[in-house]
Amino acid sequence: MARRQVFWAQRYHAFIPGADLYLCHGEDRAYHGKPWRGIRAPLIDWRAVKDAPQEPKFEGFSFGTIARHEKMEHAPFLEAVCEILKRCPGASYEFCGKYLPDSVMEHFQKEGLWDRCHFHGWVEPIAFAGRLHCLLETFPLGGICSLTAAARNVPVTAMTSNYNPLTHNDYPVMPDVEAYIADAARLHGDEKWREQR
Repeated sequence: MARRQVFWAQRYHAFIPGADLYLCHGEDRAYHGKPWRGIRAPLIDWRAVKDAPQEPKFEGFSFGTIARHEKMEHAPFLEAVCEILKRCPGASYEFCGKYLPDSVMEHFQKEGLWDRCHFHGWVEPIAFAGRLHCLLETFPLGGICSLTAAARNVPVTAMTSNYNPLTHNDYPVMPDVEAYIADAARLHGDEKWREQR
């Protein structure tokens, strides 16, 4: 056994008895009556991500998401993506995962947007993120892929959440769904705004 037992949790802060130190991402806080020290670990190898070979961008303007299927199936997120596509004629939505959930395909079909959506299966996140014009981070749960996209100079639309690493890394995150949709639409239509990200 190690001299000190350190428990680090990014998202789910379970109580593990006997730990000498509890670490979480972001600010210091308490879970289960125990103090957790907030840290800002690098989480990804920034140099490797930044210097990875660049594949061509998707044709036209592409929004996209890299996430597990349970994040993709969150109805408010899918509704936001649909509204973004409606406000951004000509833009496509590129997404990936282990498999295509029926609920996701049916949602886009119901909204008449399926012809602008493209499922890519299981992808290599660094290369895929670099091909997008804007990454739409899932909410309320975000992930490491948003950091990967930012390292590839791809702007990210994300919502404020304790579960999203961008919230804790001084990246501009949106306070609510309407601001999230407006930010994505502005990134689509305003090239200078996109370059500033």
